[in-house]
Amino acid sequence: MAVRITIANHKGGVAKSTTAMMLADGLALRGHRVLVFDLDPQGMVSRLLLGRSGVASAVRQEKTIGHLLEKLISGKPAQLARYQTPGSDLAELREPNALGRVDVVASDDRTLVVELARLEDALRALASGERLDVLLWRLLEPQLAKHDRNYDVVIFDTPAGTPPLALTALRLSTHVIAPTNLEENSFSTLMVFLRIVLADELGLAGTVRVHVLPTMFLASNPEQVRFLDYIRTSTPEVNAFPRPIPHTVAIHRAEAHPGPGAFRRSREKYDSAISDVQALAEAVEQRIIKR
Repeated sequence: MAVRITIANHKGGVAKSTTAMMLADGLALRGHRVLVFDLDPQGMVSRLLLGRSGVASAVRQEKTIGHLLEKLISGKPAQLARYQTPGSDLAELREPNALGRVDVVASDDRTLVVELARLEDALRALASGERLDVLLWRLLEPQLAKHDRNYDVVIFDTPAGTPPLALTALRLSTHVIAPTNLEENSFSTLMVFLRIVLADELGLAGTVRVHVLPTMFLASNPEQVRFLDYIRTSTPEVNAFPRPIPHTVAIHRAEAHPGPGAFRRSREKYDSAISDVQALAEAVEQRIIKR
């Protein structure tokens, strides 16, 4: 059964989608079969892994998360595999002997943002009075359960805050990776998010394990170092990654997809940041996958 991991935080701009890209690539390079579920209407991780042309192709073929939800809400039969697109631009994953792979259920702002209100109204009509995230969980869980054997890891990238799609991902997962940059506003927002996730009201307490991942880290910044030490020593309810993701030009360059049919070796894509990709994947293997 696949391990399910949600990438989530209350705050935007903390490298959630970049984390999802690095983790998907890193785990696939280590031989894992990875499915990335893009539940963020902005569709950032879809563009990082597929490129804009790849996302546009998924839209034309009606194989995005918006199209899947529309089919499920209408009560029509749907097969999750129909909505997947081969992802990642890493050349190693396209070799005949490659053990790992990345597939993506893409999101597109033109499709999901425009249709989301209508889909939510249709859901409410199905079960008046129930939480939207619970209704979405009931629709998606059977699809994932039938598909789990085909993957080792399922990664959910989510919108900022706690909208229904983000809460749905939390309900579908057993682990949450919460990326955060280490400055005061982001840190206080992270603490709010953790209280929401770990509170009893959502019914998630005891069902998910939270792992804080510091991102965009500058070792030369004393305030960031202070916050990092605090997370490691003063938040026993969370499992903080020992190695933060640095703020580097290499990671920024890796986010530029080369376009359709173009593939890069991992060291070409990530340059000096490949060690951070490898360290993140290894940490997730040790802390989450092999538990």
